[in-house]
Amino acid sequence: MYKGFVRLHRELLGDIDRGDLSLGMFFIYCIMLLQADQDTGIWWGSARKLWLLGPRDRSIRSIQDNLHKLGNSGYLKSFHVRGRHGNFPVLINRFDCTDGAQKRKHLNAANSTDCTNLVYESCGTGRTEVAMRLPLSLPGDCADDNIEAARTEGLIRTSRESRKKNEPLSAHSALKAFTATAVSTFKQRIGFKPSWGEKDFVQLASLMRRHLELPESEFEVRWDRYLTDTDAFVIEQGYSLALFCSKFDSYIKHPPLVRGLSESRLS
Repeated sequence: MYKGFVRLHRELLGDIDRGDLSLGMFFIYCIMLLQADQDTGIWWGSARKLWLLGPRDRSIRSIQDNLHKLGNSGYLKSFHVRGRHGNFPVLINRFDCTDGAQKRKHLNAANSTDCTNLVYESCGTGRTEVAMRLPLSLPGDCADDNIEAARTEGLIRTSRESRKKNEPLSAHSALKAFTATAVSTFKQRIGFKPSWGEKDFVQLASLMRRHLELPESEFEVRWDRYLTDTDAFVIEQGYSLALFCSKFDSYIKHPPLVRGLSESRLS
């Protein structure tokens, strides 16, 4: 499915050395670079698309912040309409086109006024600027939004199928089963349904992914101990799922000390 290549300018190393480009920004920039249209240098997507395709150890908010920083630093030029959800076009500055009418030219995002008037420059000598007019339906047409949304879902589905090849088949079902158990027991013990958010479930998924060797029953046992914890901080945090994940090893049932070992330590 994935063929071809993209050019990555080594001058980015200087930006990293100076602290202008963080590793989080660099990771997102590279993903967008790989997914961009090789004919135009336009990337269609959103923070949610990047979050779904990438590792879940980062929040959507942090991805949004990095996209904003990339735009302010001149790496990208976004045409996102505030308040509108879904995918939107982003120009990748100095993207080297490897196919199509603009082959061997790179995109000048700074001088491009919108997605219908893109400015390209020759990668060789002369730096001749070429204006390219795309179909007017590209940046805002509902039909195109639906097509791009379908493409996104296809990418997500492909990514998930690829991950499943490297994970036990029970990983996803175990996550769903434990989540249902956690919600049910929380409601029984505390008296109402938990109001956990995205952060809680992302941390739980990450935790279970790191501990695929543990049986589902071990998660349930530790969860049961967590709900009976009378620590003031745990109670103050409302027995949040995210806190349970961070304190997961605290609820291991420690075996009793060997008699001879315990007596030697006490003497």
